Amino acid sequence: MASSASRSSTSTKAAAYSFRKRLVFVLAAAILVGVCIECGAHALHYALRGELIPRAGQRQKIAELASAPLDIDLAQPASEIQDRFGGQILHPYIGSLQPHSRFLKSEFWGRQTPDVLRVGIFGGSFAGGVHDENLLLKLRIEGLTGRRVQLLPFAIAGGKQPQQLMSLAYLLALGERIDVILNIDGYNEVAMAPIYNIPKGVFPAYPRDWYYRAATIGRAELSWRESKLLGIEEQRTGWARRFTGLPGYSNVGLLFWNAVDSSLRREYEQIHTATRDEPPMDTSLAVSGPKRNFEDQQELDRFLAEVWRDSSIQMHAVAHANDIVYAHFLQPNQYVPDSKPMSREERAIAIRPREPGGLAVRRNYPALLAMAGQLRAAGVSFHDLTDIYSKREDALYRDSCCHVNREGYQIVANAIVDALASEGVWERFKR
Repeated sequence: MASSASRSSTSTKAAAYSFRKRLVFVLAAAILVGVCIECGAHALHYALRGELIPRAGQRQKIAELASAPLDIDLAQPASEIQDRFGGQILHPYIGSLQPHSRFLKSEFWGRQTPDVLRVGIFGGSFAGGVHDENLLLKLRIEGLTGRRVQLLPFAIAGGKQPQQLMSLAYLLALGERIDVILNIDGYNEVAMAPIYNIPKGVFPAYPRDWYYRAATIGRAELSWRESKLLGIEEQRTGWARRFTGLPGYSNVGLLFWNAVDSSLRREYEQIHTATRDEPPMDTSLAVSGPKRNFEDQQELDRFLAEVWRDSSIQMHAVAHANDIVYAHFLQPNQYVPDSKPMSREERAIAIRPREPGGLAVRRNYPALLAMAGQLRAAGVSFHDLTDIYSKREDALYRDSCCHVNREGYQIVANAIVDALASEGVWERFKR
């Protein structure tokens, strides 16, 4: 009996040991297969693209897409749907604004502290990025002046001259107090009109996308193409949210997400291009503005550069008349030749050979730079920042338009503070 029990116990232990052994083997095999698949994904991406999977860049893009809103009711009025996607609303004097813009917050008027140095930042979304990453800029100015500094966010996403000029006049008319104006622009001034206004027959000095903003007033629903675009954006957001966790750390997961997102992005671009290039259906003066025909691209580019130059000169004149320091900075852009060394990973994110905005920069930034002497002769404190990243090999650009990461904006902030320090601006406000 004892011997039988002993043999039974030994057999049970052997079976348990054998089971554990098989389990360990299966787990080890599964891990090995997983590692091989993950490495294989890297190898496949390298074979197709000539580089390993840009994991950090793709995860950053997933995070950006995942933050967009979902569950959009396409039967809503167009303006409400656009607001959900960070779109803009009409303003009677400035053109169009983000719904959360300071221009629309009446509680700010009349709440100004005289001993605070107020620095207004004007321009487009790049200037907005400089403001949003403002701690370094604020601290450095405070260190040089010994005063508390308030940075005022007057940049308009997609905004272009003369919107900055109009904004300044509007603000001063309402009693806004500004000590220093930092106007950071350039890209929108050369890119927005050729891409969004001219194809629709809209006067190039009008705000970006004026055709859609004016032509859709009172329309209850979006057109089929606009609805389709919003639907694709919603799909991209949905897929990105599926990969914000553990799947986003897998090479296979990143490959799969990139394939799906690339397909959706191509579909979006095809529809967007068709929408942009189709003949305008509304040619009324309320939509088109003044009728002006340009003989060729060169004449249009010259007009855009002149509007940029003259708007800046007028901003300087208005600022000078109100005892405000005005400084103008030409923003950097990745399409300016030889302006930044780039890795393959950054180039894949930042450069698209046929990007319309990039073509506009290559074509017209030289004209802006050629007007630097005219701006300075008119008394404008003008500074060229186009080569500010020329010695930076680390990745700074985060899209194929013009925007950079936090470090990129901080480099610009430092350059702005240093440029004005060399002109003695901060000494003027020192206490």
